[in-house]
Amino acid sequence: MKSIPAVQVSAEHVVWEFDPSTPPAARMSSGETVLFAIRDCYDRQIHSRDDLRSLIDGSRINPATGPVEIAGAQPGQCLAVEILKLEPEPKGLMPLSPGLGILGSQVTEESTLILDIADGHVRFPGGIEAPLAPLIGVIGVAPAQGPVRTVFPGDHGGNMDLREMRPGTTLYLPVFAPGAGLCLGDIHGRSGDGELGGNGIETGGECLCRVTVVEGLPHGGRSWPVRRPVLERDHHLYFIASAKDINDAIQTAMRDAVEFVMAVRGVPFEIAYRAVSVLGDIRIAQVVNELATVKMVLDMREFS
Repeated sequence: MKSIPAVQVSAEHVVWEFDPSTPPAARMSSGETVLFAIRDCYDRQIHSRDDLRSLIDGSRINPATGPVEIAGAQPGQCLAVEILKLEPEPKGLMPLSPGLGILGSQVTEESTLILDIADGHVRFPGGIEAPLAPLIGVIGVAPAQGPVRTVFPGDHGGNMDLREMRPGTTLYLPVFAPGAGLCLGDIHGRSGDGELGGNGIETGGECLCRVTVVEGLPHGGRSWPVRRPVLERDHHLYFIASAKDINDAIQTAMRDAVEFVMAVRGVPFEIAYRAVSVLGDIRIAQVVNELATVKMVLDMREFS
């Protein structure tokens, strides 16, 4: 990383739970930059093809670096987390085992694939090549009531596996506890919507962020209260929701989007509901967790 961050958090400071009672690994001021050193989601337990998923310690999956206390952050406010740079390690991991992912019933034996990440690409056996598109799979704050394991998503953020969580994105996270307690983990070299095979290209690395305490999602000189994660990228807003039943998650994300349009345009529910139904898109972030995560996407140029 060429930029010199105000705060650095080493990969020795990891947690497996988002918990308001966890002491901070670092402290920063609003508007400063912070560099997170991040372990891969298997916590450095996989090094070769012989390291199978069934042989590792499952309690160590999804270590998250942090927490970072942001001065002045109080419940009712939110964090604007700008992803500035993301540098994955040169090795990607994709273990596979029976039952893993949507087609896990068709997996008959365990195997581990080690992939080289180089020259902006990841190369699979058989000549399949994927351009690198690194993202942060786990990002969140201390929940209102903790602890919540880092493998789960929720209103606090967590393991959402959003493919848009990459440089150029700003994520708005509600603050539930003083100082917020921001943690990051689970870098993917690339992943598709849904994470349908149970893995992205799992790796470690570094992520540089700017974190600012704000009153809410800005619009028209005002702030809209953020109750769940909202992602902003390329003129689009993504309203994120997670639930055990994916239909409940869709309903929550849709409701948030409609309420935002009501506030932005000053229109009643019936108009905003119709407009979002026509102009919005529901997309799946991940369905391999006990809680599914969806995103309701609005192109805000349609609502300007």
